[in-house]
Amino acid sequence: SSGVSPSASLIDRIESIPRRELYFFALYRVLIASVIAALLYSPLSMLVGEAHHPRLAYLVGATYLVLSLLLLLVGRSERWLLPIVVTGVLLDIVAASLLAHALPGASAGISMSLLFNIAAAATLLPLSWGLVLALAASVATAAEYLWKVLEGGDPTRTLAELAMFATSYLALAFISYQVGNRARRNQQLANQRGDEVANLFQ
Repeated sequence: SSGVSPSASLIDRIESIPRRELYFFALYRVLIASVIAALLYSPLSMLVGEAHHPRLAYLVGATYLVLSLLLLLVGRSERWLLPIVVTGVLLDIVAASLLAHALPGASAGISMSLLFNIAAAATLLPLSWGLVLALAASVATAAEYLWKVLEGGDPTRTLAELAMFATSYLALAFISYQVGNRARRNQQLANQRGDEVANLFQ
């Protein structure tokens, strides 16, 4: 018979899923970076509290937006999924840590925004990489706290809050990997059954 077989159609849809996930992940990053930049460079800057390091905040906000847009444009190749996701989340972690230091009043919200990034990355990557990124986010959060203490300022976070964020990053990475892994197994099963249906038409 002519036309595209049910199996081929199904495989095309399955193979396009990582590409769509990379796109929406990058789009979310651009959205967050745009919100941060809009708050910093507009009269709404009062919403993020007093900037202890204004120049650092402006520089990181602008750089983060530019790099986020760059990742959105070039970071959709499934072949490079691992380096694209890892590079993107490391960018998120560095930007979040620097912004949390420059804008202590918004540090909790900035750290919470990383939860989605860690979860999204863990659904796309092997478990080991998801946990590595979660650990990196935890270490960066603790490093920012120590940086604040060494500067002689009063930390806006408590040690209990740091522990809660670190635990949340690691737990969410593990749970998200399990969800993503189950989804991939379901896709493989659907692919197998699609092949079986296609064979019936031959």
